[in-house]
Amino acid sequence: ALRAAFGSDLELVIIDRLSAGDEVVSATRVRAAIQDKNVDELKLLVPATTYHYLEEKHFIG
Repeated sequence: ALRAAFGSDLELVIIDRLSAGDEVVSATRVRAAIQDKNVDELKLLVPATTYHYLEEKHFIG
């Protein structure tokens, strides 16, 4: 659908979804880790910069 919408104006690059262990990282899984204060899982699911941002904004820790 995107390729048809943009034609040759954009180069469409499809990348695999990020995985942690055998499971795909999803926003639902990240939100659950934040809600449960599961810091160890959260560190596996998000990049360090995102983790530090969440920490600074007191979403975790």
